[in-house]
Amino acid sequence: MVLSGLAFAGDNIRQFSSELLLFESKQVVQSEPFRYSDPEHGPALRKLLDVNRAVTVVNELLEPIIEGEFGLDTLNQLDAFKQFVPLAKRYKNAFSSRPADFEAEYLDALTVMVVFLNAQRRFIQHSAEQITKMPVDTLTEEEKAFMPLIRGILDVVEAGVKLMERELFKQAVSGPFSSLGHARVYILAQHLKSGSISAPPVLQPMVKP
Repeated sequence: MVLSGLAFAGDNIRQFSSELLLFESKQVVQSEPFRYSDPEHGPALRKLLDVNRAVTVVNELLEPIIEGEFGLDTLNQLDAFKQFVPLAKRYKNAFSSRPADFEAEYLDALTVMVVFLNAQRRFIQHSAEQITKMPVDTLTEEEKAFMPLIRGILDVVEAGVKLMERELFKQAVSGPFSSLGHARVYILAQHLKSGSISAPPVLQPMVKP
């Protein structure tokens, strides 16, 4: 089942949304979040938290708006990002309670969330630019009503990004992470600040020769 806002989304967006909704339907009846080590649900979780897949999803989302296409049905495709928020919050809470058990899942969820937030910001910026360039006589009544609102939406998104950016820099210094985790959070804070929608570098543990 896919939300109506995604009815006209591309294949990657619809597939991601469908898998996320299926995963959440199984998670909701459990007492604690699934972990990567779970033989039944771990593989599905890894697919959802694959940052390279997230980049594919956001590129598909951004492609039409960057090429100059705009419509409120396109804007509704941001539902895919909204659907991800409960999962991200769940792993943040799990990490807060049991850092050693949920660091890997939380950091990967956080990485996807950073890519999604930067994509959402870019999407709304491009949408604002496109709709203000369109001749008024070509707009639907709904689009005309939306024009004064989009700047306010962008301001809200920017404020949310700034708040998360500060939180990540704080976590990078004082969060209950491993040494590698601290470095990853700092990189994510910088990535969020940059506005990049590429995959941030994922640090790997150093192996002694």
